[in-house]
Amino acid sequence: MSWWRRLWWPTTHGEPVARQLARVQPRPFAEFGEGGVVCIAGTVDPLEALLEAPLTGRRCVYWAVTATELRWNLSSYERGSRDQGVPFLLVDGGSRARVIPEGARVAVPFDTRIRALMPVVVPLKLSAGGWGVAEPPVMSTGERALYDSLQIRIMSTSRVRLTEYVIEPEMSIVVQGHAEQEPDDQAAEVGYREAPTRLVVSSARRAPLLVRTANR
Repeated sequence: MSWWRRLWWPTTHGEPVARQLARVQPRPFAEFGEGGVVCIAGTVDPLEALLEAPLTGRRCVYWAVTATELRWNLSSYERGSRDQGVPFLLVDGGSRARVIPEGARVAVPFDTRIRALMPVVVPLKLSAGGWGVAEPPVMSTGERALYDSLQIRIMSTSRVRLTEYVIEPEMSIVVQGHAEQEPDDQAAEVGYREAPTRLVVSSARRAPLLVRTANR
């Protein structure tokens, strides 16, 4: 393995997703039919009860947490991830699509925590010029439960970077994924003459669902 691969390992979420979506221009919902890849932009409107992100408690329609091993030699490796989401509407003016975020890869706001698996004492130079010791933060009970649920192994001397990504209500996002058409019951209630439909966007084998904030 080359030296740069030892220092950097591909990640599930974040910048790789942002770079991939930066090459695609969102288009109006009406331009897309059924059974293809779409790229659309709009505002998140919840359809179901909101979730609570496990690290920060933020209310959201989707969260993902990745665990990255940080070794003493500055190398880092993403070891595992978990996510959970509920379907939501993506709204752009009078157009809307239902998004199923299961298995999404996202570049959205995140919160990062670096933790130790067990208490570790390391040298710390004090501002007064002397030397003391400092203990890196150890995982809380909730963080440890989340880490254990990933069923991964990390060296006891390594630190763990837990990164939490969330998609929140009213967030402006760009979504790319596989689209089908489905009846739009909500539109029917407001008096459309023809049976209205809407896009339903989700992940497919050859078109994983990608999401980024619209202002990236």
